[in-house]
Amino acid sequence: MVIPAAPTPVLSQFYVYVTDQCNCSCKHCWIVPSASDRKGLASRFLSPEVFEAAVLEAKPLGLSAVKWTGGEPTIHPGFPMLLNLQQKHALAGRLETNGMKVTPALARLLPASGVTHVSVSLDGARAETHDAIRGMRGAQGRAGVPP
Repeated sequence: MVIPAAPTPVLSQFYVYVTDQCNCSCKHCWIVPSASDRKGLASRFLSPEVFEAAVLEAKPLGLSAVKWTGGEPTIHPGFPMLLNLQQKHALAGRLETNGMKVTPALARLLPASGVTHVSVSLDGARAETHDAIRGMRGAQGRAGVPP
């Protein structure tokens, strides 16, 4: 008896970790080393060339979307360029961010590039709670959430 091979599943989405750096020191973070551990470490950022090469390899496998995450993706100096590549390759997008570096220009670029969902981390209804978890005084206000 011959058992037919199962179809190859589609690779529909990349989780793109654009950097291992962040502008917070969250108590729960498993990606970014604590502030004391990262002293002297160089920032690492995903190059647009590597991202595009991965997209070109994955598109024939069904890639249709990316989820931008980090560290904190918005601190990547070339994040707008990465978003332009997302648009160039007609990929849908989602962004996970702490919201602190989302400028008006970036806010306009997100939907123009194909980002349809933005998740802003909020760790408490009160600024004191959120800031304590984020390890940064004023983090909630910088994320655009009124006190």
